[in-house]
Amino acid sequence: MRLGSEFTPQLREGTLVVRLTMAPSISLEESKKITMTLERMVVRIEEVAGTVTRIGRGEVQRPLATVVVGGLFTSTALTLLIVPALYKWFSVKSGNMQTETSSDM
Repeated sequence: MRLGSEFTPQLREGTLVVRLTMAPSISLEESKKITMTLERMVVRIEEVAGTVTRIGRGEVQRPLATVVVGGLFTSTALTLLIVPALYKWFSVKSGNMQTETSSDM
């Protein structure tokens, strides 16, 4: 079984999949109305035995995209700002320690 296939009905030979793409701003009621109208039209076709409808969009992708973009920003900030600043800070501190130890001798 493939990930995500547990919600998709098993298709047999001769099965037709129709996917509607609607504007993201469409209301759920309007989406249902359009889908039901299309279903009624398809069921009128003699060879069609039945239909399965799925309404809505995957909300899983949006949070995942947020995490990915956040990770990119964080890694960029670490690489370009924080790591060089820490390197400079430690190199200055180690430089001061070396001058103090060499002046003690």
